[in-house]
Amino acid sequence: MIRPAVCAPSRADEIFELWCLLTGYDRALFDELDVESFRGRPEMADLAATPDAVLRDAGEAVRRGRSLPLERWLGAVRIVRPSR
Repeated sequence: MIRPAVCAPSRADEIFELWCLLTGYDRALFDELDVESFRGRPEMADLAATPDAVLRDAGEAVRRGRSLPLERWLGAVRIVRPSR
């Protein structure tokens, strides 16, 4: 299966909302440029293809206070849900 280079905007927004929830940041603190930069990160396609339950478990496992870099989050997703 080939994944698209980018994910759908609505799914990217869901990932961003989950990231905010996991890190404790208020969505209102970020302007549209911040959100657009988040959506454009290379990790987004793989994160978007991952169920929310896995994202939540992986994010909670690797979050450090309010820090949850997408690279670390994706790495944890690959441990929680290794590709076959």
